[in-house]
Amino acid sequence: MDPSKELDEIFRKMKQVGRTDEARKTSFVKLQHKMKRKKNVRLAPAFISVAMLAIVFIFAFTFFNGDSLSENDVASGTSGIDKNEAVIREVLEKEFTGPDEEYIRLMQRMFQQQKGDMTEEEYNAFQKSSVVQDFTSYEKAKYAGFFTENGLDRFINSGLAFIFSSAEGDHQISLGEVEITRNENNPALYQFAFTVNFESGSGEKEQFALEGDAIVPEEGKIGKFNLSAGVEQLSEKLSGNKLN
Repeated sequence: MDPSKELDEIFRKMKQVGRTDEARKTSFVKLQHKMKRKKNVRLAPAFISVAMLAIVFIFAFTFFNGDSLSENDVASGTSGIDKNEAVIREVLEKEFTGPDEEYIRLMQRMFQQQKGDMTEEEYNAFQKSSVVQDFTSYEKAKYAGFFTENGLDRFINSGLAFIFSSAEGDHQISLGEVEITRNENNPALYQFAFTVNFESGSGEKEQFALEGDAIVPEEGKIGKFNLSAGVEQLSEKLSGNKLN
């Protein structure tokens, strides 16, 4: 069976497991708790000084005793960081930080040089041109380290890649809190809830809650990435904030 089709079938079966309303509620409650905790924490200067001294002491002790984490520790997850969760966070960070000025520049340059009506020969030549090659190379380079080969093609061809970071307008978006859960019945399936911060050029601020899931068939390599709840609301906000 074609690997991509096989992955589609796996994804379909995994999606049937779904997230219960209780699971979704739990994820968002955790996000809200983290956000409130950040707003409410106020450290006294004296406490900060003590904490900094403690950190310096721990660092020095670790350094002189040769107990610092090795690259193998991080890769194997012994540091307590799930490598699969880390790549999902990286993709979210890149997708929801924008506008991506370089992507927009390359895209506009490509469209400007594209003729309205092209023969098949002209079209094939255009696909091999430097403007198209620069554009596709940038797309792949930004996400290649986080996906399997088929997963990267699927992500780009689906239109998900750069769909938010390439939105033009007088605004900024950034990734907020992220909550990732590994599915107990299907260890390759990760489900996540997260927030995206929006700020217009005039100072208007708004936060959006989104959800998604991903299949990670290889360690640190996403095979399929999907966004679900909250996409429409954020898209409408970005579409209504375009530069005139």
